[in-house]
Parts: sequence; structure tokens; C-alpha cells
Amino acid sequence: MDFSTMTLTPDRTPGNPEKRDPRSDSSDAATGPGAADVSSDDELTLFDQLKDSNLDLTGHPLAKTFEALAAVPTGEPDTANEAVEAAVDSAESADDDETDDVHEAVPDDESTPSPHPLLSSEEWTDLSRFAPEVTTSLTALSGLKDGLRTFDRLMGPDDAITLIDGLEALNRVNEALSTLALAVCERVGTPTDYGAKTTKALIQDRLNITSREANRRTDMAKNLGGRVTLTGQPQAPLFPKVADAFNEGRLSADQATVIKDCLKKLPTWTTQANRDYAETTLVEKAPSVRVHDLRAIFARILAHIDPDGQEPIDATDRSMYKVTMHARDNGDWELAGLLDPVTGGQLNGLLTARTKIANNTSNSSDNSAADVNESGVLEDGTLVDMTGQRLSAQEWIYERFATLIGRIDMTRTGQGAQYALVVTAKAEDLANGTGTGTTGTENPVPISELVRNGLNGAVFFELISEKAKTMQVVTENRFANAKQIAVLTAR
Repeated sequence: MDFSTMTLTPDRTPGNPEKRDPRSDSSDAATGPGAADVSSDDELTLFDQLKDSNLDLTGHPLAKTFEALAAVPTGEPDTANEAVEAAVDSAESADDDETDDVHEAVPDDESTPSPHPLLSSEEWTDLSRFAPEVTTSLTALSGLKDGLRTFDRLMGPDDAITLIDGLEALNRVNEALSTLALAVCERVGTPTDYGAKTTKALIQDRLNITSREANRRTDMAKNLGGRVTLTGQPQAPLFPKVADAFNEGRLSADQATVIKDCLKKLPTWTTQANRDYAETTLVEKAPSVRVHDLRAIFARILAHIDPDGQEPIDATDRSMYKVTMHARDNGDWELAGLLDPVTGGQLNGLLTARTKIANNTSNSSDNSAADVNESGVLEDGTLVDMTGQRLSAQEWIYERFATLIGRIDMTRTGQGAQYALVVTAKAEDLANGTGTGTTGTENPVPISELVRNGLNGAVFFELISEKAKTMQVVTENRFANAKQIAVLTAR
């Protein structure tokens, strides 16, 4: 519509809002200096006038305001824009009260920042459109959180406990909603549309949660979420009683997970009646017992259902036992493996000193007193505080393990066996205590470690000098093999 051919002028007659200033109008013969006043019922409204001009405002928030304004005659084109702006401004000011609530609930400006950092402005707008309960709750809870952080909300210990109970109830509702929403994604969603291969990978990357938490949520959705048949008809969850209690808030996510895991351990031949009995019993007992007590209750139920128990487990194949060692770049070693029960028990007893039994009461009392004593005694009888130098249990176990390995090696070499470790190093590095040596398996060993622990007769050094030819030196108090004896004789 071309507003240059029409001027919209609001009624400015004092004391009589239904009258207008008489002006000449080529299109309205009844309007003029001698025209009689017309009642508001017979007048043409501004809404109708705009509609006749091909400007239909039906459904517009300002439609009621334009219907309340009387139609105005056309005038000079110079004042057209000013009149339109005045009419629109008056209409917007009259409709402010109606639109304030809408703007507060749903921000129509996409550039407005979202109240929560996890949601963008577009996501917040979409969420407000189809789930306004979530956005309203987020806004209200954010205000409560800010009040508690700034100490503006007064709260005593009783109020705090009550708030914790309320938040736990709210958390159970959130868990149930999350499970139902994730079940919808499992049924009709396609993770590849969002750049993920599986639903578990989708929520793990999108929500920045751990793999274990993502597995728990997807497993809950599969077992407690809604299901459909091949024809699209609704179907009950895999564990309907657990799902009902979980959605009602009588079970927490941890309780539902434990019950679900227990029910999966029922034998495949268990009847449906026994399955329903076990599920009902666990759901009824869960609110009044601790979480780990649910497993004990299920064990008693399983004992009645399957009194014979599980089939006996065959002994582990001997070839499965192994010990592996991996060398690091700095010379340290990583030890891992699987030991049989006897060997593992013996090693554990040697490392924890549990195989030594006191002969009499006096010895046991002396040993206990020695353990409690935190002081050391010098040769002159002076006591020295050893509290800060006591080793932890882990350090004690490792030192006993190192001593055990050293004793085994001393026994072997004392009977004429080869040296357990042969190290190639430079004589200058050995003299200065710097550098790195190389073992027979080409693994690095710091010279400082060799000087500190290797010169006790457990290591054979093959020294290489830049100024002299290669020579081999054996530590004292050790047996030498034929090659070593030949080297010593030649010297």
C-alpha cells in the first residue's frame, strides 16, 4: 500500500474522543464543515480502513488497538509518515502490558544470550517453544542459586536439608525425563545426522560426559524407556515395574541400575512368575534399604529360585599365567602378569611379611613395641626422631620385593651361575657417576642407579674407554665365568 496518498491523523478533539476535526474529503461526502456528528457505532474504524486499503491486520497483536481507533480521512502526503508513526506508537504503548509477559518467557531476539551456558540462543528459543516448563525451571533455579551464592537468601541447616531433599526429588524427575528423551532418540533418531556413529558416542561428545556415564544412560534408556513393536504399537519397557517406580520418583537412578543388573542375572529358564516376584520384591524393598543391600536381597531370592547355584568353574589353563615386563625410556620397568593362587599367595605373604609368626608372647610384644617406636638409636645411645623417614606401606612392599629379587640373584650367582645383568658403559661415566649404560637387551640404565645399587656384586660391567681399548671388570666377592677369568688373567 502507498501511504503517500493517505494521512492517518488521530482524533485531537478535546473532550469528545468520538469527534474528529472536519476536513474536506473527496472520497467521503458526509465529511465536511456542515456534516452532523456520527455515533461511534456507525463510524468506520481504523482497522476497517486499513483492511479496505489491502492492509489486512487480522491476527496481529495490535489488531484490537486499531479497532478501537476511529478512521481518519486522507490528507496531505507530507504528514503521512508522522501520523502513521504516532498511531503505531500509541498502539504499542497500549499493548505493552500484554506483550511484556511474552517477551519475558520467550526471547524473540536470537542475539539475546541464553540464561544457561549449555544452551545457545536458538536452542533456548526452540526449547521455550515446545517445552516451556524446562526454561521456566532453569530461570527460577538460577535465581535461587545466585541468591545462595551471594548470601542474599537466608537458609538454616534445617532448610538446607529440606532443600537437598527437594533437589533430589527434582533430580529424579530429570533422570526420568532424560531416560525417556534418550529412548526416543534410540527409537527414531539417527546418530549419524549429528556426526556420531552411536547414541552413546553422541551424548558422550555432546554433553562432555565419561564413557561409563554414557553407557549407563543408554542402558537405562534401552531397559526402562518406552518401546514399540514392529508395527509401531506402544510396548511396555523391559522391566515395567522398575520403570514405573523410576518415573514416579520412588527409585533413584542408582537403585534402578542395581535392580536392573540383578534381574539380568536370573537364569534363562526362570519362569515369568518368578521374574515378576523378584522384580516386585526388589522395587518394594528399595526405598527402605541401602543400595548395596539390594544385592544381598537378590542373592536370597536367587537361592530360592536356583538352589543348585551356578555350574562349577573349570580351573584356569596353566598357559594363561604369565609375567610381562616392559622397559621405559628412562630405564624403569613395568611389571604385570597373572599368577596362580599358590604362587600369588606366597608372593603376597613374602611382600607383606605375613608368613612370619612369633614364637612366644614375649617376642610378639617386643615386635609390637618396636613397630610403635618411632625413634632410632645411634652408636652412642642418642635417640633420633625417625617419624618423617618412615616408609609407607606401598614403599615397604616394593623394598621387600626388590630385596627378594636381590636374594634370588645372589643365590644363583653364589652357585656359579652367570651374572644376572651385564651393562656396557663408559669408564668415564662410571667414574663420574653420570651418563647411561646399556644392558644386554639394549635397555638404558642410569649410571647413578648402577653406582648406588649395582656395585654390590650383582652386576658385571663391560667398560668402554675412548682412550683405551675395551676392558671388562668384575666386582669383588663374586664368582666369575670362563670369559671373565680370562680377562682378569690377561690383566
